[in-house]
This record gives sequence, structure tokens and C-alpha cells, in this order.
Amino acid sequence: MPRIMKFVPTAVLTAATVLASATFGTAETYHLWDLDADKSVTAAEVEERLGNVFGQFDKDGDGALNAEEYDAFDKAREAEAAEHGTSMALRAVTGLSRGFTDTNFDGMVTREELLAAGRKWFSSMDRNGDGQIDAQDFPSAKEFTQGD
Repeated sequence: MPRIMKFVPTAVLTAATVLASATFGTAETYHLWDLDADKSVTAAEVEERLGNVFGQFDKDGDGALNAEEYDAFDKAREAEAAEHGTSMALRAVTGLSRGFTDTNFDGMVTREELLAAGRKWFSSMDRNGDGQIDAQDFPSAKEFTQGD
């Protein structure tokens, strides 16, 4: 069983508790994306966060994440999801995986490819289409834990 799967039941219960207690905006992982701390995440915040993350993982500064750099990015997202267990972290593991980001299949992920994947990920999280991710996108713990 993949290491991340060991944490999924706990992560789902943690996420359900967060939503059920109306503290969706206080989850640690949520704060990583909510850069202005207004309890909602906008597309601009996602792009800014991913741009910063890209810079942190592009160790050789060539403008693309190679396999080694992207492996480090994968591990960091998996660790975040395992530690915090929020929907945003869990969905970032799969939604920002190399299979979704390396759109030209050259084995490298450019900043633009990562940002494009981030825009798609944001759209999937912004369930009500109001241009922000917040508690309204996950109105019940049941819906949240069972997914789309």
C-alpha cells in the first residue's frame, strides 16, 4: 500500500471534523494558500503560491522542474497531506502530480505548466464558481468526505 494511503482515513476524518466545526478557514494547509488570511483562496493566491513553490524546487534555476526536483515537490505535497489531512492538501497531491502538469510529456515541468495545472486545480476546488475557495465550496462534511 502506498505510504500516502495509510493516512487517507485519518485525513478524511480530520477534514470532516474541520468542516463540521465551521473552522474550514483555520486549517494549517488552508493558510498556506490563503495568503491574505481572509478565509478564502483566490486564483491569484494559488498562482502566487505555486510561483513561489516553483522557485523553491527549481534548484538548478533552469526554469523547469526536472525529475529529481519534481520528486522533491511530490514528496513535500505528500508530507503536507499526511501531516495536515485537509482536502486542499490531499487534492494537491493528485491534482498537481507530474501526470497532470507535464503537458508536453518532455519530462520537465515549466513554471507555466505548473501554473496551468494550478488553474485547473483551483477550478475543481471552486465548486460554486464564485472565484474563490472557501467553506461554501464544501457545505457539508458528508459531501466533503465523499468527494464529487
